[in-house]
Amino acid sequence: MAGIEKQSIYHFVYSERKIPSLKGVDINVRNEEVPTLLDNLLAGSGFKYNLLANHLIVITKAEEEAPVMAPPSAGKLPTRKASPS
Repeated sequence: MAGIEKQSIYHFVYSERKIPSLKGVDINVRNEEVPTLLDNLLAGSGFKYNLLANHLIVITKAEEEAPVMAPPSAGKLPTRKASPS
């Protein structure tokens, strides 16, 4: 995965404890789209990926839910008035 990160705009998020088998995978491709590569690489492996904002790819076990990242808030948080003592 580190090699893909170095050669693309994508960054991977996964737990090495839960998915240790991804650590030692060798890939040799040229001009391949990363989502297509991941579709082929993860097919039948019991893992899935989700492409999130900012080119983040979350890899989880197929039965787990990927985290949902909320878009940044574009407003101010309301200020709280101090309560009288």
